[in-house]
Amino acid sequence: MPRKKKQSKEEALAKAKIARRNRYNKIKADPILYALEKQKERERYKKRREQKKLLSIVEMTPRAKRLQRKKWRENFRKHFQKKKLIKEGIKHMNENTPSPSDNEDNGNNDENRPRRRNSICENEPQPSASNDLHEAIIKNLRSKLRKMRYIIEKKDQMYKSQLESLQRKNNAYRKIIIRLKKRMQSPNSKVTALLRDKTKVEEAKKKILFGEAMRSTLQINYKNKKSKKKKRI
Repeated sequence: MPRKKKQSKEEALAKAKIARRNRYNKIKADPILYALEKQKERERYKKRREQKKLLSIVEMTPRAKRLQRKKWRENFRKHFQKKKLIKEGIKHMNENTPSPSDNEDNGNNDENRPRRRNSICENEPQPSASNDLHEAIIKNLRSKLRKMRYIIEKKDQMYKSQLESLQRKNNAYRKIIIRLKKRMQSPNSKVTALLRDKTKVEEAKKKILFGEAMRSTLQINYKNKKSKKKKRI
């Protein structure tokens, strides 16, 4: 026995959607069931409002408002695109459908020809133009969706590579700045760095004492030289 072909996710979702639609159409055909269904929907809506699962645009955060408005724009764009495709399909059908006068001419020309009717062919269901149009619209939308997904993935990869490049440049510039800061350290910054490091406090004291001793020695030598010059004069 051949194994059944595994359904794809899109096919399963499409079948589930058709089943929900058929169920809703059956309920809608019965006024009592339709009224009960509407009452259930109102109760569900009220419950979700009470539980804060469903918020109005005024109650949302700024980020949630942006996301909701983006979703509305996307839904409107899809709805407008669908209406446009249906309009184009109807226009295409009208252009390719022969006029009644053409049919009459063809009928007059074929009056003298024998007509053969096959009972089996008469019982077979004829293809519906609306179904063909619906399938064409779905096929077109799927191809556009695949194209949009491909473009988004390409842009995502491009932005990721740009981000990685910027991060590498940022790290390189940061290392250069650190090296330049080390080279441009002033005496005060060196002393401050030594005093901040507790392990180098003794070293800092020695350097300070050495600097003070050198300063006092230079002052004494300068005074001695100055006094010798005065004596010579």
